[in-house]
Amino acid sequence: MSLLSTAVSTAINPIKGYLIAGAAVALVAGAAWYHHHAVMIGEAKIVAMDQKAVAAQVERDQAVQSIASVATQLAEKKDEEVIAVPVTNAPVPVGLCRSARSGSTVPVTPGTPASGNNSTLSGSQDAGSVTELQRFANAAVQIARDADAQVTALQVVDAALRTEMLTANGPAQPGK
Repeated sequence: MSLLSTAVSTAINPIKGYLIAGAAVALVAGAAWYHHHAVMIGEAKIVAMDQKAVAAQVERDQAVQSIASVATQLAEKKDEEVIAVPVTNAPVPVGLCRSARSGSTVPVTPGTPASGNNSTLSGSQDAGSVTELQRFANAAVQIARDADAQVTALQVVDAALRTEMLTANGPAQPGK
């Protein structure tokens, strides 16, 4: 029996070795397949999260763009209102001098030389042109004040826009 047991044992040992090697190969192949499957599932999850993040960013960008366009429209409307501030005073009179009177410039009394100087008018008759000139001066001063107010308002808007731009872009960096 010893010969038979030795022959059987030698015949079984190579088969046993092959079975153990086959089981090890199957175990390694199974582990490799499982690892590959887990990696593919993880990659699919990452792709899905990336697509979700991109969709959320696009939605946020559209919301920011719509808010920015509304803010721009409001700022343009405000600028138009500031620039187009109506002048609240009377229109500027066109004639600065008193209107010409009908009649001749030749003096009425005979024997007086015609000098081109209408010295026959008294101060009381010339009072209309002074009030007209005063109205014109008041209107010009009011127009200048309105223009100054518009310039001041535009300077305030400009300063606010500069501050907003600096806030959005960050402080200026030297060399850029």
